[in-house]
This record gives sequence, C-alpha cells and structure tokens, in this order.
Amino acid sequence: MRPILNRLNSEAILSNICLVAGSRADARAIKLMSKINKLCFLLLLPAVLAGCSSITNLTPSQYPRAGSGYYRVEAMWRSNRAVIRPGSFKPLVVVEFQTYPMQPVPLVKDRWEAYIPVPADKDFVRFHYKFDFMDDSFSKKPKADSLNSAPYQLSIK
Repeated sequence: MRPILNRLNSEAILSNICLVAGSRADARAIKLMSKINKLCFLLLLPAVLAGCSSITNLTPSQYPRAGSGYYRVEAMWRSNRAVIRPGSFKPLVVVEFQTYPMQPVPLVKDRWEAYIPVPADKDFVRFHYKFDFMDDSFSKKPKADSLNSAPYQLSIK
C-alpha cells in the first residue's frame, strides 16, 4: 500500500509543480518527458549490458625511414563481450585495399602487431585496423561480426 501512496503523492506533487509553473499543457509535457526518459533508459540498457569493444592504436605517428621499407604497427583490443567465439578472432591491418594479418605480441594480452610496407617514394601511409570474429550472441548459429578502427596516418621521415 505504501508504494502506491508514494507514487500517488509524487504524481500529485509533480502536477502541483506543473500547475504552479504554468498550464495543464505544461504538466502533461513534463509527465511525457519523464516517460520518454524512462523509455530511453530501458532502450539503452541492453546495449550497455551486451558489452563494448574498442581498438586502441599504439603505433607512433612517425617513424624514421627504414631500409627494409617495413614498419611495425600495433593495436590493443579491449572487449567485455562474452559472446565472442574463442579461436575465431582475426585481426588485420588495412592499407589502402591490401590487408595484412596481425600476430599477437608475445607476453602481452590483447595486443597485436604487424609489419606493413611503405614504398620508398611515399612519405606517409593511411591505414586502419579491422578485427573479425564470430559472435554467439542471440542465435544458435554463430554470425560473423567485425570492428573497424578509426583511420590513422603513419609518416615516414
């Protein structure tokens, strides 16, 4: 009984505040906004509970020119998603339209590295990371999923 009285009291107080502030239309607008806020919270809750993933670039923005023409890029993957199928993880570096597989960094968890070529006649290269994996979330059959990083530029001096 007490929760019902508290709810009635809070609605009555809200109505009184609205009537003091303005017309009944204002009271209805404030009540509607309160319901919309609750609905937005409920719609965002599954996204928060499902987990998040992020890619952090650990590559310096500039390297001195190397005789080999290959430069190391490194990224860190963070995820609290429990639905990623073990063994399905495939990190890549995408340079223009070419992809280069990444390898795990020894002794460090969730860090990946690759060596990408930069031609001698270029002073920079643009790239991004792409992490492919299988997702076991809401179906019996796993589905392919992917996360792309923001684009980065590596300058060669």
